[in-house]
Parts: sequence; C-alpha cells; structure tokens
Amino acid sequence: MAGNIYAFDGSALWLNLEVPDSERSDVRGRQLAWLLLVAPITLLLSCIFTLVSQQAWPWVLALVPALLGGAVGLLPL
Repeated sequence: MAGNIYAFDGSALWLNLEVPDSERSDVRGRQLAWLLLVAPITLLLSCIFTLVSQQAWPWVLALVPALLGGAVGLLPL
C-alpha cells in the first residue's frame, strides 16, 4: 500500500497526463512525500533498537540511508 503511490488518485491522474512535462515533478514530489513520512519512523526505530542491542551502529548508519534511498528510487517502478 505504501509503495503504490498512484492507487487512490482516481480522476486526479488526468491532471498529470494533460499538463505537458509534469510527470517528472509529480514523481519527485510523491517520492519526497513518501520519504518525509517513512524516514522519521525508520530513523527512530533504528536508533531505539540499536540502543537496546548496544551494537551494530556502523551497520545502521550505513544501511538505513541506503535502504531509504533505494526504496524511494523503486517507488515509481
């Protein structure tokens, strides 16, 4: 559900199809909105679980931004 960014658009999708060259800005806006919703929760949970486990800080610092960036890039696909 979180990955299907055009699921509930309905007739609003026609606004993007009728305006020339609006697809790129629409996709970037949806990616940014998804990232703003998901990233804080992901960062908070990552910090909490890493503090509880007392290990794996380098892995968390390396993988969380990479996974968030990869997920945002795969959303349009």
